[in-house]
Amino acid sequence: MKINRPVKTWLLSLLAPLALIGAPAAAPAAEPLRVVVGTMSYPFEVFDEQGQMSGGLLKELGDQLARELGTRPDYLRLPRRRVEPSLLAGEADIYCFDSPEWSENPKVLLWSIPTLKQIERVLVPKNKPLPTRIPDDFVGKRVSVRLGYHYASIQPLFDADKASRMDETQTAFMFKSVETGLTDMLISSDGEIEGYFQTNPKARKNFAIASKPFSVVATQCAVSPKSRWSLDKVNQGLSSMLKRGDMDRMTKHYGLSMH
Repeated sequence: MKINRPVKTWLLSLLAPLALIGAPAAAPAAEPLRVVVGTMSYPFEVFDEQGQMSGGLLKELGDQLARELGTRPDYLRLPRRRVEPSLLAGEADIYCFDSPEWSENPKVLLWSIPTLKQIERVLVPKNKPLPTRIPDDFVGKRVSVRLGYHYASIQPLFDADKASRMDETQTAFMFKSVETGLTDMLISSDGEIEGYFQTNPKARKNFAIASKPFSVVATQCAVSPKSRWSLDKVNQGLSSMLKRGDMDRMTKHYGLSMH
């Protein structure tokens, strides 16, 4: 039987809502993981000419963690003084390579399981012996360090004038200080060391680097108490990454270490 066009249109209008009843609803898009960046340089963070995050260890970490959570990362570039206020206000979800020891609000923020390690090492001129005993081998030495940083194991030497603390505001100044003989050694983190040599590759041959760490801090991710992503979910994702060896792979790629 042939159905004329007006009747056919009327029947289709009745059937269309019924078809929709049986159709599965589209899954809502997952909220992005809002990751705070912008406080560090290579090898942790790399930005393109437009100021967008384009690489670095913390981008790899953020990308992978977002995949573990089934979402995408949204990188928020902020100055250091804005990091914790942004987390506390719920404007961002997470900030990694941090520690309660460095935080102004450690009891208010949520803290993930330990992830990457910040390892500090001692560097001396290539032809000089590296200190092997802490604090004994620092006696009588001029030590180039970062202004505002605390070095608990040798602070008693500074306090008793048995060693000289030479404060610098930038890593590059610390290296120049040792190269020019103004100081005998410097203390810096693996990340700062590799960042300096990335910019000044010829300088690497001028220094000896201690294989034994001067200090080790197991860093964590600071999570906003107002985050849409629970601390348990974040920890599950990070735990999976650690079990697979993702952290070791990422750090080795940038010349860093977990040991």
